[in-house]
Amino acid sequence: MKLRTTLAVVLLVITVVIGGVVYGSFEFTKQNAIERGQQNVDETAVTVADQINTDLAERRDRVGFVASQPTASDFNRTARTIDPFLQNSRFYAAQLLWANGTVADFRGDVNDSVRENTIGTNISDEPYIQGAIEGQTTISEPIGVEGTDEHILVVSAPIFENDTVVGVFSAAIKLNRFTVFRATEPLETSVQTVSVGAGGEQLSASTAQFDTSTALSAVAPVESTDWTVTVQRDRASLESELQFMAIVQIASLWLVLMSIIGLAVWEYRVNLSQTDRLLSGFQAVRKGLYEHRLALAATDEWERISTGFNELTAGIKRREDAIKEREQRLEVLNRVLRHNLRNDMAVIINYADMLPELVDDPDVEMAADKITSMGRGLTKLGTKAGKIEQAFQSVEDGLTTVDLTAVVDATVTDLRDDYPEVDVTVSTPETADALALSTVAMAVENVCENAAEHNTNPDPAIDVRIETVDGDAVATDEATVVDEVAADGGEPATDGGGAATDGGEAVGAVEGVDGTATAAGDDRIRLTVADNGPAIPDQEINVLTTGRETALEHGSGLGLWLVYWLVDKSEGELLFDESELGGNAVSLVFDAPTDADLPDDDSEDSTEVST
Repeated sequence: MKLRTTLAVVLLVITVVIGGVVYGSFEFTKQNAIERGQQNVDETAVTVADQINTDLAERRDRVGFVASQPTASDFNRTARTIDPFLQNSRFYAAQLLWANGTVADFRGDVNDSVRENTIGTNISDEPYIQGAIEGQTTISEPIGVEGTDEHILVVSAPIFENDTVVGVFSAAIKLNRFTVFRATEPLETSVQTVSVGAGGEQLSASTAQFDTSTALSAVAPVESTDWTVTVQRDRASLESELQFMAIVQIASLWLVLMSIIGLAVWEYRVNLSQTDRLLSGFQAVRKGLYEHRLALAATDEWERISTGFNELTAGIKRREDAIKEREQRLEVLNRVLRHNLRNDMAVIINYADMLPELVDDPDVEMAADKITSMGRGLTKLGTKAGKIEQAFQSVEDGLTTVDLTAVVDATVTDLRDDYPEVDVTVSTPETADALALSTVAMAVENVCENAAEHNTNPDPAIDVRIETVDGDAVATDEATVVDEVAADGGEPATDGGGAATDGGEAVGAVEGVDGTATAAGDDRIRLTVADNGPAIPDQEINVLTTGRETALEHGSGLGLWLVYWLVDKSEGELLFDESELGGNAVSLVFDAPTDADLPDDDSEDSTEVST
């Protein structure tokens, strides 16, 4: 099939697919919006019904509470029961009745003639009075007020004396939006109505300002009664919103299709062949063929790309040649310097050891000790330089699974032999597999050794522990994270020990050598070395955060650089903080291996660690 025909078919398929997606998404959005609106109306109706039910329960409890007071049974002083109740509630009238249903007193917002005609009347045949006489607090059905559309509600409660009903306390309240139906008032809007009904009668109604035949509607029962709450919401605003959404989606679809067609035409006429040639050029560079050249045409931009590519490859070739030459020089200088340093310093140290025996002079003896100390330090520095070279060679092998528990066990054994005066405690699991370079043990050794060597506390102590932590718990808001140190610009820093716990200063790459990042929340392995020695100077850490040493700010050795490089190339983090022992806490944090990282069943259980 020709490219032009293929392009036309692809455009047709894209048009159909995008059209279907847009239509489907619109229908889904429309249905979802209607369902959300209906759900909201349902929830509103249930909420109002619950609030009305709660209000009724409060009214019933209030009347029952008054009836339970000792003064309620004193029918000679009924005003003490009725008047305070009416003054502190929304009930407008109340009665005290004898146990046979005869009204003993009637007070409230009623005229005198009604009050006089009611007192002495027996109303025991009323259902709400009968229930109270039988010992139950009772709420009446809504009672219509003659000549109006208003309704009242009567709540009656029995008055007990020695577990015997001796009377009834009965109170009446008007049903409106200031009493029982307070929950409906704030929900009444121009696009929503709330009404309450009972037995075909409207107890609380509103005048709708929209077409209720198409409105979203929901009905919820009031639990303790046979009342129902009806909520209606206008769909006009929802329909308008959906229509606008449809117009926007159609316009967006048209613009997308026109853009795709225009891009396809331009791509076909200008870029396809040029892109293939450019990709071939990059493939050649990837293989190390830096002599490869491009000659692109069609547009001025492609010609500039061609020129830029050729200049780039030429520059890369010059840089690669320079790097190789520099590496050769450094390799020779490093080998010669370390060899000569080791041999010459051995001679210097031997002669310095002989001086005290040849000259009986305290000053000479002190100078000899200083020469010996500095000489051994330089010899140790050369050894660490060799370890750094070995560590960088292991980078080419990539990350592997390392048992940090085994590394700690071996390191602590040597540490106790070399520094018997230091109290070393260890807390590690049986195994602690982590993804790291095979030479990561060098970093652990350096941190532990520095914690012991530079500890000036009279009772030096070191605590080494390994724990599994959540990835979110490692990097905190207070941590300072450095992506990487420029390999060709940074110089050695310190032999200091110690790194950090959560919330400390973080010096380490979240990004690894391949640019990938650890997903937040993944398990990580944290190895922490804590001591009670002096704090690591700020300048020793600052050179790591800047990635370069200067004449004014530099470290004192290679140890901390070695630790940082090994942790960084292991895609881990190096953290510094104050320990609970009062000194430094140095944490090396690594990713835990996933199933894909673990060795096959027939392979070795763990990787041999270089030291």
